[in-house]
Amino acid sequence: MIELYLMRHAESENNAVPEKDRKIGGRASAVPLTRLGVGQAWAAGEELARAKIRFDGIFCSAAVRARQTLENALARAPALRDAPVVFSGQIEEREQGAWAGLRVADVYTRETVADICAAQLDHKPEGGESFREAGARMMAFVCGRILLRHRRGVFLLLGHGLATRCFLHACFNFPPQLVSAIPFGNACFSKLVFEDGAWRMKYWNQRWLL
Repeated sequence: MIELYLMRHAESENNAVPEKDRKIGGRASAVPLTRLGVGQAWAAGEELARAKIRFDGIFCSAAVRARQTLENALARAPALRDAPVVFSGQIEEREQGAWAGLRVADVYTRETVADICAAQLDHKPEGGESFREAGARMMAFVCGRILLRHRRGVFLLLGHGLATRCFLHACFNFPPQLVSAIPFGNACFSKLVFEDGAWRMKYWNQRWLL
């Protein structure tokens, strides 16, 4: 059995901007954590230490906000520092193409929202990737680095909100509207189990671990 813990990065500077002024980040890999985000990462590390989980591997997005989250979490969970860590651009956030850096309020007009609703998982901005493509990218990484190499083990994947929800859709094929709607808070944990060729969700979007 494979146990896969999913963790979203802690609060970044872009997350902290009021919604009306927030910009579309996408991969935006240079965005750092806020002071609150550092505290969230410390709290996540303390929770990892409390739960006494031992990971057979840690996979972390190459984005600065994800790296800083892992670095600060491990500072509070010294027992996990021996776990092998792989940083990868393959588990970064959904690629937003021409939308990256633009204000959310300017991009998501009534017409754009209608286009997204019509195309659903296959909608993508110019030069970007669709929700379906982001999920397939994440799934390919998990299959290649975990499922095809291990029959059992406990792993942590530290990544991003939307890309992780796209991965979740690839696992469970729930209604497309939920990809953007289900919550996944900063520095929150979720747990999936892969057994007998299928994924099961143990819990989602929690501050604690089991």
